Amino acid sequence: MRVLLTGSSGMLGSDIFVALEQSNHEVLCIDAVSSPLIPENKFKECDITDQKKTYHVVSRYNPDVIVHTAAYTDVDGCEQNPDKAFRINALGTRNLLLGAQRFDASCVYISTDYVFGSDEKQEYDEFDRPNPVMQYARSKYAGEEYVRQLSDKFFIVRISSLFGRNRNNFVLSMMNAVLKGKPYTAAHDMIASPTYSKDLAKRIVFLIEQGALGTYHLTNAGNASRYQVGLEILRLLGKKSDQSMIKSCALETLNLPAKRPKSSILKNYVWELNNYPPARPWQEALRDLIDSTTKGE
Repeated sequence: MRVLLTGSSGMLGSDIFVALEQSNHEVLCIDAVSSPLIPENKFKECDITDQKKTYHVVSRYNPDVIVHTAAYTDVDGCEQNPDKAFRINALGTRNLLLGAQRFDASCVYISTDYVFGSDEKQEYDEFDRPNPVMQYARSKYAGEEYVRQLSDKFFIVRISSLFGRNRNNFVLSMMNAVLKGKPYTAAHDMIASPTYSKDLAKRIVFLIEQGALGTYHLTNAGNASRYQVGLEILRLLGKKSDQSMIKSCALETLNLPAKRPKSSILKNYVWELNNYPPARPWQEALRDLIDSTTKGE
């Protein structure tokens, strides 16, 4: 398949590029900035907020599938600059879809667990009604709505607590703090579904190849608070006796600009109903990340 991939300089985008290449798909990456991880002959500079430029790039490539990972993901930054959030996350998505309509291309849109923001439930499946409360979540949900309105062939993939190697994230921040002997404060009452970017990328490629369109929640198995993830990092690094390095706190004491839900656990219900291969536990995925990072693989 001919795949147009956005956000290839990001953590998930770069892992999806590798997974697509390994599955022998033809890939063109577009992004506002280039990445050393992407070969020059497979990259095209494109700002998706520029409607005409985006339409031109999509039209020239004529993809079978658009995998859209590009987003403004700074949650607190979105709260302070909602115009930027909606311009990138909502209108950028619209611009891609307008280009895709001409060629009947399918679209994979990456969304977020934060679209469930009301703390009404502990766990959410694909059939629960979203209720975004922060600007980041509202802009991503607006992107979902554009996908539903402008595409007849789509996958909406909601993810949670993403971690990986190719971009700074909460797991790498905690791991680096521990290795440097510095304390790290993490909320004990903010519970989600930790998701390894490499595992997620492979499952997204699997979905594309299966062709079973719709909305999916894709995470690793299990759930945890940021504090629990920190304790697991200590254990995997052989520093279990140094639990004081990961300091527990209540979410509200962090005084973050954007209000996070205390629980945004995603149940991979549609994936399970399709009898697709189960995801491995987040602890196993975390071990693989730490092993590859500390061994310099």
